[in-house]
Amino acid sequence: MNNIEGFNVDLDQWIVKKLYSLIELDEEVRKRGEPASRPYVLEGQSEDEKLTTFSIEEKYRDAVDAAINYSIDQSSKQKCIILFFDGYIRLKGVRRDAFLYQVYSKDRKWLQFAQAYRPKGLFRQYKRIGDLVFVGEVENPGR
Repeated sequence: MNNIEGFNVDLDQWIVKKLYSLIELDEEVRKRGEPASRPYVLEGQSEDEKLTTFSIEEKYRDAVDAAINYSIDQSSKQKCIILFFDGYIRLKGVRRDAFLYQVYSKDRKWLQFAQAYRPKGLFRQYKRIGDLVFVGEVENPGR
């Protein structure tokens, strides 16, 4: 579970556990019949965490932008932040649907991770493709 493909940087184990639990949370949401993955931000640390979900009533892109802006604002106030949204990634030259996770930890750049998946329908379960992969470091969160 704690093996993240391509990742060899020491990272707080709370963050690693949360990355996997957020994937499982999305699977549970879909099992309940709720629609596509909502962007959200998990902030704090193991003893004090807060999950903020962003509405997708309008455009999904607007909800992602709101989550990104919120993450940037909170980065000066929080020890750890995990930004999640549904997007795309290129794996071995092939564009894949992916859950994107951008992780902030004090005194560090944002780290980007992705979990590729194969969609099965708006309200249905999806199939993960491979493992959670480390994409790289970014200065600021975003697409």
